Amino acid sequence: MKDNRYPVRTPDNIIQQPEDASIVRALDLSVLDDFLFLNWVPGEAGRFLAASGRSYSVVSSVKELIERLNHNLNFSFTDFLEIDDERNFEETQLREGKKIIIFGDLSSSVETHRELFASQALQSVLRKGGLVILRRGWNENNALACETIEAVAGDQLRTERLLTFPSIEKPIFLFRENFLIEKEGAWRLISSYLSESGTQRDLGSLVLPEIWSDFDQNNKFPTCDAPCYLVIYETKQFDCSPIKIDFLKVSAGLRKDRFYTETKKSRSEETV
Repeated sequence: MKDNRYPVRTPDNIIQQPEDASIVRALDLSVLDDFLFLNWVPGEAGRFLAASGRSYSVVSSVKELIERLNHNLNFSFTDFLEIDDERNFEETQLREGKKIIIFGDLSSSVETHRELFASQALQSVLRKGGLVILRRGWNENNALACETIEAVAGDQLRTERLLTFPSIEKPIFLFRENFLIEKEGAWRLISSYLSESGTQRDLGSLVLPEIWSDFDQNNKFPTCDAPCYLVIYETKQFDCSPIKIDFLKVSAGLRKDRFYTETKKSRSEETV
């Protein structure tokens, strides 16, 4: 594959952590109108959105999020939960407001708030054509994500994972998990971060190609506990996946810290 890397300049007066914007760079945001960050400091992601002419808001609790959604979606969750047939649901959709994307971190939320998020906020956003991004770090209990997904009715729900290395706090390298299955040998791109047992690779430890080749042959990789962004959407609301990259890597400049290098492979292209 041809390697087309290019430098990007950032503003002179800001201390940059360009990798914080990786998640918004990895998504197709063209059909989305409103951006909400729940327990998530926008940082460079917010600056990227602002620079592209998009507004965003920050909310600190699930209850505050639901209040904001009630306002933006122009109907109450009580009304939404009382919809009991497809015809009424379609009529309610005519009152549709903005298409919303939520960037959510629920790791510090109490169980009742997680359930509230799953049963109310998540469902309404997805069924209105929105998008939900949840993040989890190394070895965090994945039960929350599973419960959240299971709480959404319908067969149209789709989830995709963007593996995030070396950690969710330092998302330098984003890698679409399904690319491991679609591209033979793609494991070579993540094996320096991920050990054969599915843990964070220790500094200086050796990659064991024969084990990864077995993973590749059987299409089973040790990624279940890896840090990731979980991208959740309804397929009937999107013509194609909102994830537009196979992988994306951001490297800070060595000689000039106002520059960084972005290396990416788009899903629609063969070159890097």
